[in-house]
Amino acid sequence: MALHAVLWHELCVAQPPTPSASAETEEVPLPKLGALTIPTTEELLRGKPTDWLVLQNQDVIFVEPVKPRPGTLETLKAELQRIQVTLIDDREDPEYVIETRFINQIVYFEDHILQRAGLLLNKGDLHPAYELLMFLDRRQRGWPGFDDLYHRFLFLEADQLAKSGEFERALVNAESLYARAADYADLSRLFGRILDGLVTRCIADDDFRQARHFLGRLQRLIPDHGTASKWSKSLEGQAGDILQQARQAQQRHDDRQAALLVDRAASIWPDLATLKEAHRELIDRYQIIRVGVVADQSRSGSYPFETEVIDRRRRLCELP
Repeated sequence: MALHAVLWHELCVAQPPTPSASAETEEVPLPKLGALTIPTTEELLRGKPTDWLVLQNQDVIFVEPVKPRPGTLETLKAELQRIQVTLIDDREDPEYVIETRFINQIVYFEDHILQRAGLLLNKGDLHPAYELLMFLDRRQRGWPGFDDLYHRFLFLEADQLAKSGEFERALVNAESLYARAADYADLSRLFGRILDGLVTRCIADDDFRQARHFLGRLQRLIPDHGTASKWSKSLEGQAGDILQQARQAQQRHDDRQAALLVDRAASIWPDLATLKEAHRELIDRYQIIRVGVVADQSRSGSYPFETEVIDRRRRLCELP
């Protein structure tokens, strides 16, 4: 026969055995594609990489990863019209050449990884899905379908982190997804939820500098984002109200209260219009000195006498 070492009985083109053929030489029927399931995560990560050759009759042959990949059939049909494969069983001579006209499709080992990772994402098992995706990226970077699934992972993990209150980690994931796919569905809405959580927490901690930091991070990506605009207007309004209170304290000649209030307005929203001039004017009337210390010894006991640190702090903070 002209075919080069073709497994005729496996390709369903062999002649039926003669009555004298020994029963010991009969092969076990090949599995059908419809009867097979996607390999498990453990099999994909720890087992031997395996491609599936799906024949025209839907029989499947398990082989070592074929080359070139992907697009094996298209490339070979144009070049050689045949494919060399290595069977994964323990035969003495596992090397075979099969004409591509007998092969319907090739289910790649990498495609199994993507399919399993997709199923894990559907169930919310993000960690093993990520492990599979990174395994694929190290093995075959740029594999078709990887980017879509990795983008989905980034979104789902950011959403999960936001729901658990880990807003900073969620923001990092969302920013990473934005850099790869800025128009990803519902990403803008996710950014809004994350920013709400971050700014609300910062305001509760009286940390307006950190709140402005997170606002700036989002506005650099999406300048007209609705949630960022909402919080910017809110903080600007708070600063404006406090500045007005500072002016009222000035009119009462309460310079200390006016200075404290204008300083707080500056800590909330330093870009407020007219704040710079008002801050300089009111602080000049009642100057505030802030100093740093190596260690806080305000709770150190030296009763009945003050420690040197407490005495220095009192002299700096209290009027005689």
